[in-house]
Amino acid sequence: MDLARRSDISASGTFIRQGDPSLVGGFVLKGYLRSYYSTTDGEQHVRNFSGPGGFIGPIVALLTNQVSDVTVEALTDVVILSVPFKEFEKLYDLHPIWDRLGRRLVERYYLVRERHAVELLTMDAAMRLDSFLQGNAQVAKHLPQKHLASYLGIRPETLNRLLKARK
Repeated sequence: MDLARRSDISASGTFIRQGDPSLVGGFVLKGYLRSYYSTTDGEQHVRNFSGPGGFIGPIVALLTNQVSDVTVEALTDVVILSVPFKEFEKLYDLHPIWDRLGRRLVERYYLVRERHAVELLTMDAAMRLDSFLQGNAQVAKHLPQKHLASYLGIRPETLNRLLKARK
């Protein structure tokens, strides 16, 4: 069984496109990526970022066998260990460790998404920025401000003002 394949993607390259069949996820070995939703008018909303050691992919779409609801784009040159989801699922029955790994990936995804949703609802923009920078200092070094602003739910001008105030 060929479980994984190395995928090298140049900066601005795409790993997964919104609307395409959801067939793979990947473990990030090197570099940084963003996942984002596109609206019908072309506006992009950043869902999350991933870097070395993280998992990237359209988790909900993979679990529900739907087309991808996000585009995953490389922010830097990246190396991903791509795993066809159907092959990964077969491992669940081979040994409990694989089932546990799958469960842990979904748990981590849920916790990150829930934390972000709570922050969007309960924190002001400055607090959300502080929280992001405290927990994601390495990732932040590789992000264009417009992507960070989108993730924080603010306009780029607001982010620029907040960053200047921090100095």
